[in-house]
Amino acid sequence: VNGIEAMQASLSSLVDGFKSEQMLSGASLVGREVLVPSGTGTLAAGGSLRGAVEVPSGQQQVVVAVKDKAGQLVRRFEVPATQGMADFAWDGKLEDGSPAAAGQYTIQAIGISAGQSSSLEVMLADKVGSVTLDAATQSLVLNTNTQGTVPLARVRRIS
Repeated sequence: VNGIEAMQASLSSLVDGFKSEQMLSGASLVGREVLVPSGTGTLAAGGSLRGAVEVPSGQQQVVVAVKDKAGQLVRRFEVPATQGMADFAWDGKLEDGSPAAAGQYTIQAIGISAGQSSSLEVMLADKVGSVTLDAATQSLVLNTNTQGTVPLARVRRIS
């Protein structure tokens, strides 16, 4: 019985050390920019939205569409159709060059290959404000400025 209790105490100490290490590692992400899968972004007044599209091989054209809350297309532009992550930046302007209103926008990406179109994964950039250790899963969660809470496992790139 004493051996089992000693082993439990030792394992508990090991788990506590792991949690501390996770939090210390996570703290280094505060203030950094992360790229997370999301099709919805918040545009600040006079701001812009940055992100990337995951482009599979064989795409001939990749088009990014920005839509307002009502689902109306406000801007459309192309990104490189090369395989991998294709970065993009929406300057916050409408098709006519005037500034878009601050608020929520949907970002969609369409890949075109051999005359067929398909939806592609969109990721948006966001800043990490703080980190939390999820009590249920014991995994690190990033608290971002506009995307909310994001499990570290969903992050695609850290800048």
